[in-house]
Amino acid sequence: MKKYFLLFLLAFFLADARAEVVNSCDGIYSAQIVGGSEMRVTRNGREIGIVKIDHDISGGVFASNGRRLVVYGMPNKVDLRSPQAVFLSIYTLNPRPRMIMEKTYGGGIYEAAFGTQSNLVFISGRFGFDIIDTKKMKIKSFDPVSEPPFSRQRCKNG
Repeated sequence: MKKYFLLFLLAFFLADARAEVVNSCDGIYSAQIVGGSEMRVTRNGREIGIVKIDHDISGGVFASNGRRLVVYGMPNKVDLRSPQAVFLSIYTLNPRPRMIMEKTYGGGIYEAAFGTQSNLVFISGRFGFDIIDTKKMKIKSFDPVSEPPFSRQRCKNG
């Protein structure tokens, strides 16, 4: 019985662990959850800011110019009306991290990528595709069988 109790406690404490880290292609920028509801962003190992975040980090990407960050993950508080929801947050990083947009996706996110124009973000999800213009704050949606042509930023080293 004692063995099962210890396993339960271990599972309970590890279930809330959030260790996902998002790094930029060049390794200059990094973002990580700290304290459960905050995200720390660093440049060259030095903190440039801590911002509130209401979800964990399952994935994300930095723009190649270092001006934007997209992260997505499960919400900190699960809503039983939409238990499969995934939150997407977009941040500007200059001079300090600041959220500029948040969107909820009902069926998960498979990929987030910046376009060759760093103001455009491509999102691939269970129910289709979105292209988000972070300058105009507009979203253009496409159904799952109509993936739009989109030129993604690529890491130079890979």
